[in-house]
Amino acid sequence: DKPLYTRIGLNTGDMFVGNMGTFKRLEYTMIGHSVNLASRLEGVNKQYKTYQLVSEFTNSRINDKILTRSLDSVRVVNINTPIRLFELIGLLSEVSPEIKEAVADFHRGLEYFEKRDFSQALSIFENLITGSAFDNTTDVYTERCRKFIQTPPPANWDGVYNLTLK
Repeated sequence: DKPLYTRIGLNTGDMFVGNMGTFKRLEYTMIGHSVNLASRLEGVNKQYKTYQLVSEFTNSRINDKILTRSLDSVRVVNINTPIRLFELIGLLSEVSPEIKEAVADFHRGLEYFEKRDFSQALSIFENLITGSAFDNTTDVYTERCRKFIQTPPPANWDGVYNLTLK
């Protein structure tokens, strides 16, 4: 019995859903900007070493019941407006206090990261890695901090990542 892992991208918004095409070639599908963004989020999971990402639009509708971890603001392929990413963690009623604390610590590290205080952010992220809350996403941010300490981003860096892969 091996677990099955799959990546999921969730977004909330308007879309067209139903049978589309001609009578000879009718297909049930969905299209629209919201569907495109969800599809992009599914692929973006690879870059953050996550399995479930949601957009800021979905997060705003679920964050009273589900714990999420804020990640970067990104521009995904073919969408120019930056979107804040969130990783699904678990139901607020079921997540342990230790996980809630680790998420809060990660958010503190992310704040320093976005303010370009990469040394302080690195310290927070490294403490998370050595604690019981180690995860691959924290490792992604640790590596970024090390890179930016060695070679700072340009002065006009706004913290938004342009994702070039679909």
